Amino acid sequence: MHEDLLHKMIRTKIEIGAYMINELPAPLQQRAKGVLNIFQEELTSYIQEQKQPAETSLKPITIE
Repeated sequence: MHEDLLHKMIRTKIEIGAYMINELPAPLQQRAKGVLNIFQEELTSYIQEQKQPAETSLKPITIE
C-alpha cells in the first residue's frame, strides 16, 4: 500500500510538471520535455528493479 501511494505521488508530480512545461516558451519546452522523459524512464526502471531483487540499485554516474 505504501508503495502504491508513493507511485501515485510521483506520477502526479510528473503530470503537474508536464502541465507546467506546456506553459513555457517553445525552446524551453523541448529541453524540459527531454528531462521529463528521463525522469519517467528512471521511474520505470526503478519500479522494475524493485520487483527483482538485486545486489544494489545504486549506479555510479559521471557528470562532465
